[in-house]
Amino acid sequence: VRKEAEVQEWISRCRFPLRLTFSAPRKSKDQEKQEMEGRSAEGVNFDDDRKMIVVMLGVLTSFTKVSGFDFKWPAMFTELVKIAQMFSFNLNFFAPECSAETPYINKWLGFLVIPYFMIMPLTAAYIMALMATLPGLGPEAFQTKKALLTNAWARCICMVLLALLPFHLDTILIPFACINAGDGIYVLSDVPSVFCSTNDSTFMTMFSVGSLAMLVFSSGFSWLVYCIWCSYQWQQGSRHRGMIPFYVAMVEVSTFGQRGYSAEVRARVMENVCAVRSFDVSADKLEEREALTRARDMLGGRTDGRAQDEKQKESELGQDGLQQRLAITKAKKKFLQKKTWPTKADGNLLTYGWIFLVNTMLRNLLSNAAIKLTSNNLVVIGAGCQMLIFALNVTMLVCLRPYKSQMVVQTETILMTVLFMVLWCAVMKELLEQHQ
Repeated sequence: VRKEAEVQEWISRCRFPLRLTFSAPRKSKDQEKQEMEGRSAEGVNFDDDRKMIVVMLGVLTSFTKVSGFDFKWPAMFTELVKIAQMFSFNLNFFAPECSAETPYINKWLGFLVIPYFMIMPLTAAYIMALMATLPGLGPEAFQTKKALLTNAWARCICMVLLALLPFHLDTILIPFACINAGDGIYVLSDVPSVFCSTNDSTFMTMFSVGSLAMLVFSSGFSWLVYCIWCSYQWQQGSRHRGMIPFYVAMVEVSTFGQRGYSAEVRARVMENVCAVRSFDVSADKLEEREALTRARDMLGGRTDGRAQDEKQKESELGQDGLQQRLAITKAKKKFLQKKTWPTKADGNLLTYGWIFLVNTMLRNLLSNAAIKLTSNNLVVIGAGCQMLIFALNVTMLVCLRPYKSQMVVQTETILMTVLFMVLWCAVMKELLEQHQ
């Protein structure tokens, strides 16, 4: 191994062009695996962090569902539920009835329309971005940048849906959850003062608006499922990929990091197609460049004596640090890596759309049914059904492993198991107290 001074002296005596070969420091297999997975030198994968946030939203929502059972919860558990409601975007956490006296139906209608109003500022920002950035572009760059802005707007909408959809579903189901109050009288589970009868005007208004909201919700969620299916099919096989479609961007936030998600296809479209088409080239400058290129090919390059003298001068090269050498080695490996299509697709449609299909819809819908239908005098049975839902979820996590990151799979599995054990202890305590 040559010393640094010897290398600098040898370089100063040489004339360029010169080929330099540096040996990068040896790395362990774990470091090489981290680099192949797209992690930084510290082993941090930001995709895993973002996916963990999305998963934690679903876990916090399930945690608030556990508190819906009428058990004697400890004070610490109640405080944790309040914090979970705040971070899971449960708008009921603000308790508007404490600041202003208003009928319950007004509060319910306000909670019902808030998710739709949340889309309005995002849409306004999207329109302003179109008006500010697109005028003056050529036709191809105009269409490309418009599609990219539309996809960015769709990803923002997807994030809003992930945050507010569970609470919106809870709000819609309130008029449909009636329990028996005795003597053949049925009341709403959340509002015992409202009777489930055609003679009650409040109930009829809530039922009519709730039916309309359920129709809109069902149509919208069916369309999201269709987008998930189209997005999964788009990235598989030999399809035309001149642009990332709107239905792919609409579910992008929920599908990244899942088994079945192909980041390479999206990166190839963005780098090789969208980046080129979004660059607006003037027709006059392009024609001038083509003419100069033809002239250079016919006449040859001009000899510049001063440029030749500059090449002969001695030069000093700056020292490459450890990060630069690691980046060069990583880029070389990426350049030489074979880009072949996998013989077998990783995951399936269920693992690809796991966040929307299972975490957001199936688990929340079954949990709401277990809580609302057993909130009168069948609390233990409802908690048992909820435990069965958690057990089924854990079984699916262990068998399907829907996330590419094993850390995310293990984290969600452990947290759902903890929720199962919390309900188990609460049910056992309730049964023991009833038999005393």
